[in-house]
Amino acid sequence: MLAGFAILRGLQTKSKHSLPLMIWCGVSLLLAIFYRQAGELVWAILPLLTLGALELSRGFDISRDERVEIGIVVTAILILLAYTWFNIANIALNPLGQLSTTVPILGEIQNPRFIVLFGSLAIVVVCITLVAIGWSARTARLGMIWSFTVFFGLYSLAAAWGASGVRNPNGVELWNSDSKPLQADLLTASVDDVSEFSLGHTQSQPVTVVGIDSPALEWLLRNHQVKGVSTLDPQVAPPMVITPVMNDLGLPSAYRGQDFTWRQTPQWEIIQSADWIKWFVFRDLPRENETVILWARDDLFPDARENNAAP
Repeated sequence: MLAGFAILRGLQTKSKHSLPLMIWCGVSLLLAIFYRQAGELVWAILPLLTLGALELSRGFDISRDERVEIGIVVTAILILLAYTWFNIANIALNPLGQLSTTVPILGEIQNPRFIVLFGSLAIVVVCITLVAIGWSARTARLGMIWSFTVFFGLYSLAAAWGASGVRNPNGVELWNSDSKPLQADLLTASVDDVSEFSLGHTQSQPVTVVGIDSPALEWLLRNHQVKGVSTLDPQVAPPMVITPVMNDLGLPSAYRGQDFTWRQTPQWEIIQSADWIKWFVFRDLPRENETVILWARDDLFPDARENNAAP
């Protein structure tokens, strides 16, 4: 927001400081669009922050007599923005709503919370306009700048905390688009258990990975002898095999299989407007599960060996 105001001011005044930053920012955004990589947006952060800082520096020019009036405006707008955010969060929790409402101008609205949201935004605009008319345009401008700076600053900190992966480990972020293994610990424990059942040591049995190109999976099983192949040899029966979803390995020995949810891929292409709101608040999107199956040869289990040994 602050960078937008700085760009408008720089175009009007032809500022020597703003124009190079505007060109830098525009080129960075175009590169991100052409390469279709969210990580390229990092090159636009520095000029945006610099432009925002140039505009925010004008907000520090506050005299002692204006502090009370600006403080009242900032407090009032922040209360309205907090109420607006609660409405956005409510829509994200229940995107479809329960009852549809027909508005003469807007038509049919599925979720009445959208009416409350638009109303709260309209109240913010009316509040700023009344302050500009009643007190002064300067008071309205400074109050708006500081209230929105505090509000979006808090959101930026929350977004940065979420991008670190600490707030919501399964959240979908633009910066870390790579999917994280979900049941990695359970898969590792299963492989170790089968190895211990068969040979008495958790890292003894080799593992064959078929048709899965995943360095994370190879790193997960780094304590075992891992062999990656595209197809299985029908004459060989490896002790443990990890494959995509299939019904039968087609090998000479019998196997027992267990499925694991390996990764969840965000479905950016099919999301709708309601999904965008949910992502904006909770970093949650529709996802597609990638399932893998761990196959263990039947004779590795103690019960199978006992049955074979029985007369």
